[in-house]
Amino acid sequence: MKGSLGDVKEDHEVFRAPGYRLQAARFKPKIGAYLERIAQIIEEDKSLPKKQRHTAKRVYERIREMGYEGKYTQVKEAVRELVRVNQEVFMPLIHRPGEGQVDFGHALAKVSGVLKKVVFFVMALPYSDAFFVRAFERECTESYWKVMFGR
Repeated sequence: MKGSLGDVKEDHEVFRAPGYRLQAARFKPKIGAYLERIAQIIEEDKSLPKKQRHTAKRVYERIREMGYEGKYTQVKEAVRELVRVNQEVFMPLIHRPGEGQVDFGHALAKVSGVLKKVVFFVMALPYSDAFFVRAFERECTESYWKVMFGR
């Protein structure tokens, strides 16, 4: 470990555990009664084109007409939080070289002129968009081993 005792104490001070954290949301006496209506306005806006949706300012004006006596900042923060919570989340898919997805499926196939239900093995390699398919008479571990290792 490099440094003096003073350096270690400074590092310890920087990485101290966080202090008090608010356990429950604070009561909002002025806007609390209007939060449900704000959420309803935002939900109704989802079916409208983006240019026709309510801004926080327009939401503020609408609830002022209903008797809201609070400030615009509270409405703006409420709208921001409601939009953030209800926003869709996208997770990128990562396909590394050599990783594959394997599955069995069922299909009807004409074998020697007779329509039969066959099982097929599919292996997809998403990184290269390659795939491998082979049909079998039954779905079992032996079929899998036969495909993978030629046994």
